[in-house]
Amino acid sequence: MSSIPVNAIIDSASIDLYAYDTSAGLGQHSSLSGANTSYLSRVTSTWDVDSVTWLNQPTVTELNRVTVSATSNPVMDYVGIDVTTLVQDMVDDPMGSFGFQLALANETLYRRMNFASSDHANSDLHPTLHVC
Repeated sequence: MSSIPVNAIIDSASIDLYAYDTSAGLGQHSSLSGANTSYLSRVTSTWDVDSVTWLNQPTVTELNRVTVSATSNPVMDYVGIDVTTLVQDMVDDPMGSFGFQLALANETLYRRMNFASSDHANSDLHPTLHVC
């Protein structure tokens, strides 16, 4: 994102998220207690990847957040989620933009979205942001 000039016009932006492979035992997507619909939101405060927890998570804005539909199978990938408006917000406000947050719309026991992170051993499963 830092290579995009301030005030650039974003024609399109999408993100690809890949289901975590279940061989590591971390579980699949789950909707046992209801739909696992989620939101992708813009993070508006600093955070540290090595120390962030549920209790110290950064702030986010609901402005232009993107709804991610519920899974239809436990290892569903999401390729091409449209985040154009979110990325435009980030370009327009670089001092108030610190990435994306994925959170369940209803954080209830037995609901889960589980995606591979940029730390996953298989780089083909890393989240990917495409910006034009």
